[in-house]
Amino acid sequence: MKRHLQFYQWLLCLLLTMGSHLSAFSQEKTFFVEDLQGGDVIKIYPYGHYNEASMALSCDGEWMGLTSEAGKGSEWTLIGDRHSGYYLKNELGCYWAYQGNIINSTLFCTKDIGSAVMVGFSWDRKKNRGVLISNKKDHRVLENLEGKNKIYNWTSSFDTYDSDTNSTFEVYCVNKGGIIDATTYGVVIDGIKYWLHVEGKTASVLAGNYEGDVVIPQVVSCKGREFQVKYLDSECFKECTRLTSITLPEGITELPRSCFENCSSLTSVTLPKGITSLEESCFRGCSSLTSITLPEGITSLGEYCFSGCSSLTSITLPEGITSLGKYCFSGCNSLTSITLPEGITSLGRGWFSDCSSLTCITFPKGITSLDDACFAGCSSLTSITLPKGITSLGSYCFSRCSSLLSITLPEGITSLGKSCFGHCTRLTSINFPSSLKTLYYDTFGDAMQKKRITINAITPPEALYSSDDALIDSKCTLYVPKGTLATYKNTYPWYRAGAFYEGKPIDSISLPSDVSFVKTEKKKFIYSVLPIDANQECLKWNCSNPNIVSFDKETGVVTALKAGDATLTATVDDGSGISASTIVHVTPIKVSNIDMPREITLLR
Repeated sequence: MKRHLQFYQWLLCLLLTMGSHLSAFSQEKTFFVEDLQGGDVIKIYPYGHYNEASMALSCDGEWMGLTSEAGKGSEWTLIGDRHSGYYLKNELGCYWAYQGNIINSTLFCTKDIGSAVMVGFSWDRKKNRGVLISNKKDHRVLENLEGKNKIYNWTSSFDTYDSDTNSTFEVYCVNKGGIIDATTYGVVIDGIKYWLHVEGKTASVLAGNYEGDVVIPQVVSCKGREFQVKYLDSECFKECTRLTSITLPEGITELPRSCFENCSSLTSVTLPKGITSLEESCFRGCSSLTSITLPEGITSLGEYCFSGCSSLTSITLPEGITSLGKYCFSGCNSLTSITLPEGITSLGRGWFSDCSSLTCITFPKGITSLDDACFAGCSSLTSITLPKGITSLGSYCFSRCSSLLSITLPEGITSLGKSCFGHCTRLTSINFPSSLKTLYYDTFGDAMQKKRITINAITPPEALYSSDDALIDSKCTLYVPKGTLATYKNTYPWYRAGAFYEGKPIDSISLPSDVSFVKTEKKKFIYSVLPIDANQECLKWNCSNPNIVSFDKETGVVTALKAGDATLTATVDDGSGISASTIVHVTPIKVSNIDMPREITLLR
């Protein structure tokens, strides 16, 4: 029992001793690298060996190696300034000498300042701890030689130094009585991680496991200094799946790459004025984000910026945006409409691909091209009118737009990319402008089978090979400019069409809702088509009951044969499905009443 008591007394003393040591260390004055200046006297320890006398860097004399074996270590006086660099001179008058790119020898010291090398101090951002000491001549970093703890040399570049512990140091300032604290630059304030830039008095928000409603302040304080929060590190909030809202302060001018990527619970974002750009994948995969307001001044959105924001129902792009990265809104399958501001001249690759709820898009003036897969998979888009000025549509531009019924191609378009309208199975007709020069065999995939094609080009457009899909087949009806019928019938692949007509196709038919005839009556049936100069050769007529009325297709005369009702239907037989009907009423012939005398006298 007595032995146990002695043990616990010993343990208590040990803990008290350790506690007093840790307390003394934690209360020691700390400062920033930038607080170093000419005239300061420092001691340098490999990281993790602070206050171990045998580990302090030392030099015993002229052309002696830089080691950590000489007594309590050297005290080095800084000669110079922070901007140009410092010479390090110890109490024996020895300076650090330039070693060059020699990786298997020790760094030596010299008493000739002309042979000495200047050095600079910086915080180790890679490991977020300790100080890097690099020479000012070629920026090589002081680093452990071959894994030995007591000999050092310049071995690696500033950006590629290895993970050896002894490439970072702890620096104690003798005359100021303090150490450069290992948490000085990477600090946590109110749960937010920051990197402090002392010289510019600014702070960057660092990546962390943030959750809930987060508000980033405009200014943070550390060690009596204030720092303006102006930057977010790349991937700052990436994969913070429990982050629900974020408020950013004024002063931040851009959102970096993957800043909020895959924040699947994020529903609200407040962006400050002054932001000019959102970088690549900024909000990619934020599947709970329903809306966002982009402030004026933003000029660009990076690639995949809002890709996969499946709950986003609307977004307003401010005036001034001139550039959207590829697949910027791809997979936003709750987005129903979008208005693009003036200044955007082209729509990039996959901008709105797989926006399956998109029904309306408003194009600004000045658009000249739509890149590959721009609207691919927009399965709710029923019609689209492209503005004048567009000269080309990229490959797969409207591919898989399964609800697309019509599209207007403006004059000026010269080329259509491969599978541009592939699998647009509900597209009934297409009108090629006279400016069209090239397209691909599979521009429409199987979408143009049994369809009507109107070509306004005098010279048949060239069909470029891209796959085995045929641009046109015998089930298609082809309308060509007057006087070019023979040319198209002899040009591949256009000669494959099943029917040819010169001129314009019929776009609509107007019939009266109903008409009345008397039995045996004959008269010309009045109807109209648009355009008024359309070719009517493919107009077909059908009567539901030919025993009641007959219709002469050549003369347009209706003959009433028998009392009753019949439906007369006109159909454009070119695959377009355009038709109209009217009901014909036929009444019996009326017989006039004949006056008869009341009494009849018979003559004998």
